[in-house]
Amino acid sequence: MKIGLDIHGVIDRNPDLLAATARSLVTRGDDVWLITGAPWGDRILKTLDLCGFRPGHNYTAFFSIVDYHKSIGTEMWEDKNGYLWTDDEPWDRTKGDFAKKVGLDTHWDDTVRYGDWFPEGVFRLYSPEDFKKEYGL
Repeated sequence: MKIGLDIHGVIDRNPDLLAATARSLVTRGDDVWLITGAPWGDRILKTLDLCGFRPGHNYTAFFSIVDYHKSIGTEMWEDKNGYLWTDDEPWDRTKGDFAKKVGLDTHWDDTVRYGDWFPEGVFRLYSPEDFKKEYGL
């Protein structure tokens, strides 16, 4: 099974539950993708460390909207806090396009508008109760 987890608003909202669940999934051989808008780097690594996430331990791969758009030369701009962005439509569709490309079976996110771009049945709005029920915790 291939599972995508959003970091901001999902993993960082209930890190103990998601770290333990992701570890169980990785241990049984599932692929757990951390999928976020932010670029891979110190800020993300610090967040993941605080949430108890370690590569190969409770996630197998990482995908960043910013890193992807930088790699294909999308025009981006920096906001007053130093975060990079692009237009809404290409930004919003990126996670869904990625889900199609790698064949995610499910993705947990807290941003409703991303769901429009995912294959039917793959996108799930995050709630700790749903996650516990889905994975039998």
